[in-house]
Amino acid sequence: MYSSQFTYWRPRAGRDAERGLWEDNFATSAGALADIFKDFQIDIDEWARLMYGTKEEGFPTMRGGAMWHEELQIVRAIYTVFQPTVAVEVGTFRGASLRAARELHVPEHHYVFDIDPQVAAYVPAGVIFVKRDEHGPLNLPAAWDVGTLDDGHAKGCTRRWLDTLAQSSHVESVLIVHDMREESCGGDDREAVTSFLRDKQGAWKGWEIRTPCGLAILRRKA
Repeated sequence: MYSSQFTYWRPRAGRDAERGLWEDNFATSAGALADIFKDFQIDIDEWARLMYGTKEEGFPTMRGGAMWHEELQIVRAIYTVFQPTVAVEVGTFRGASLRAARELHVPEHHYVFDIDPQVAAYVPAGVIFVKRDEHGPLNLPAAWDVGTLDDGHAKGCTRRWLDTLAQSSHVESVLIVHDMREESCGGDDREAVTSFLRDKQGAWKGWEIRTPCGLAILRRKA
C-alpha cells in the first residue's frame, strides 16, 4: 500500500519460516502505524502529528544511541491513542521510554518491573517501581492495557516475560517490544517474540517495525 514511499521489512536469509508468522511487516511511518491501528479511527495526519509534532529532545540515549528518537515517537503515539488505564513497563534503564509514554497521556496506574533497584531513581512520580524478575503473577489492580518490554536479553528471559505479561493482559492489550535485531543489545529477543507468536496459535498478532534497533508491536486478538 505504501510501497512507493517506504522500504518494507523483509525476512532475512534463512528466515523464510517467519514469512507467514507476522500479520504484516511495515517500515516505520505514520501511514503504516495508522493502518495497523485503523480500527481506532486514527488517520495518517493524526499519526504524523503524534509521531513528529511532539518534542524530540531531552531524552537520554543508551550505549551511544541505542534508544532512538524514532522509537520514542512510536511509544508516545501508541500510549496517546490507547489512553491506557493500566500500563506496565519491563526494563526501563534511565527512563527514556517511560517518560515518552507519559508525555501526552498519564495512566491511572503505571508500573515498572525491573530486577535492578537503581532503576527506581529514574522512575517519575506517580509510577510504581517493583523490583522483580519474570517469574510469578504481576499483582495488578486490573489487566494491563499497554505495555513496553525492554528487558532480559539473556537466554530465555524475554520469552518468560512475554508469557508472564500475557497472563495479565486482556483482549485489547498492546505490547511494544524493543531490540528485535540481532546486532542490537537484545541478542535473543527476536527468537523469543517469534516463538511466542507461534506458540500462542493465533491469540496474538504481531508487526515488526523497521527502526534502528528493531521494534515489534503485539496485539491481542479480540
